This record gives sequence, structure tokens and C-alpha cells, in this order.
Amino acid sequence: MWALEERNPKDYYKVLKINYDATDEKIKLNYRRLALVSDLSFF
Repeated sequence: MWALEERNPKDYYKVLKINYDATDEKIKLNYRRLALVSDLSFF
């Protein structure tokens, strides 16, 4: 199973475009922003 993780490693801080010292509020805000942008049923 660890081989699967090595093939597709994700840095979720980079995905959310936040710093590593981001607050919980900043993480939640960027997660919701990304969810709205990637939700095709929203449009």
C-alpha cells in the first residue's frame, strides 16, 4: 500500500495554496474556495 502513496504524493498545503503555518480558519477558507471552484454542479 505504501507504493501507492509514493506514486501519487500530494502536498495539500500546495493544493490549497497556503503556507505551512496557516491557521485553521485559513485552511477552511481555502478548502471551501477550492470546493466551489471545482464543483461543476454549482454553475
